Amino acid sequence: MTKGVVVRPILTKEFSSRGQVDLIDMQSMPSGSNKKWIMVYQDHLANVCIIRALTSKRAAQVAFHLLDIFLLFGAPVILQSDNGPEFTSQVITELKEFGQN
Repeated sequence: MTKGVVVRPILTKEFSSRGQVDLIDMQSMPSGSNKKWIMVYQDHLANVCIIRALTSKRAAQVAFHLLDIFLLFGAPVILQSDNGPEFTSQVITELKEFGQN
């Protein structure tokens, strides 16, 4: 008998308390566009998803698009990503640099 994966939903009580950003690699798909990545941002309480097409997954480009989203909806208290803590910290560093300029 195989054990199934237990999925626990992320529960939040406040808008913009937790956001999640994921990058989907579309480089193997034939396309005439230079947009090779899809960024998906989700607010967990409102279940709002925002999708952006990116030319790369560089932290600076991701941060630029996240800043635009944060200016519309507010920045989350917790930003979660499945791209690893190093990537997330690079994005946060880029966001802080945008704020200083």
